[in-house]
Amino acid sequence: MKSTTTTVTKYPIYANCTHPFIYFEPTHSCYGNWNFTGPMDWTTGEAYCELYGAHLVSIHSYDKQRFLGAMVNIAHNGFWTGAFSNDGGKSWAWSDRTPWDYNPFYSGYPKLHASACGVVWTDGIADLGCNNKVQTICKKSL
Repeated sequence: MKSTTTTVTKYPIYANCTHPFIYFEPTHSCYGNWNFTGPMDWTTGEAYCELYGAHLVSIHSYDKQRFLGAMVNIAHNGFWTGAFSNDGGKSWAWSDRTPWDYNPFYSGYPKLHASACGVVWTDGIADLGCNNKVQTICKKSL
């Protein structure tokens, strides 16, 4: 009987991030922004991310906030995050249902004291009415 050997090629983990996603090692996740889709409201942005098996980005550390801030610098535009409040800004949650374990807001934010969603800028996030149209950034966990 003849023996056969199967070889499995292992690619670096970042190779699992398909265009337009890029890999961020500290979170073991892929991030993508779709400037070509144009700005959209928060609900549409989350639905769009879900089409790719992703969610609007959640922020759980200063390093991740800085990484996203660099993307804002490149795009010259803020992006929706998965942050939302349905109780007038008293409490906040992430659309991917991860815990709110890091406060990514700019000093003095949130300001609206209304139901709102979070937009990431270079050094933090600000609250904005969810019906405004902004670019999206999605996170896909590997």
